[in-house]
Amino acid sequence: MINETKHCLKNVTNFEGRDARQTFWFYVLFLVLLQFAISLLSAIPSMASAVGSTFEAAQSGMDPDRMEARIMAEMAGSLETMMWIGVATSAIITLLFVAAFVRRLHDAGYTGWLALVPVAIQVVAMYISFDQTAALMDVFTSGASPERMQQMQYEVTSNGLNYISWLGYLFVIIFGVFKSQPGPNRFGEPPKPL
Repeated sequence: MINETKHCLKNVTNFEGRDARQTFWFYVLFLVLLQFAISLLSAIPSMASAVGSTFEAAQSGMDPDRMEARIMAEMAGSLETMMWIGVATSAIITLLFVAAFVRRLHDAGYTGWLALVPVAIQVVAMYISFDQTAALMDVFTSGASPERMQQMQYEVTSNGLNYISWLGYLFVIIFGVFKSQPGPNRFGEPPKPL
């Protein structure tokens, strides 16, 4: 995995040539783990603050509905920061991914322009997610009842538009598993084992 990741990182702006399936999928695994780690680290301060507020509210004897409303309002403030971190992380991961996917497409004999499909889907999914998160933040900071907050959260998370990003992942999986074309093709020589 280390050699494959090094290879792809060295060639992050190289859209020429071919990459084998193993090289591509080990690199994708690295990117998934990187995105998970960044997401986890960005959520820790928000969760720590929410837990601290919960303990303070419980110690002061606050009723559960007011406590929940207070925590939701506090989390809404950090939600915007987490949203921007998520957008930036997704953009960076997408940029790190594109060249490797183009080379993988080349290896299977397809044009690299197909890589624009999952990128476009990711952009649309980020826009929808951003819009929905902004709507949630408005409800959380408006002092709405906990029931209204839960209802809004359910409406946002159960919306079918949330699954658009999965179409991009499905596209990558389908094209990422195609066999390499044996021998040279119009994109170059077969990739050498790493």
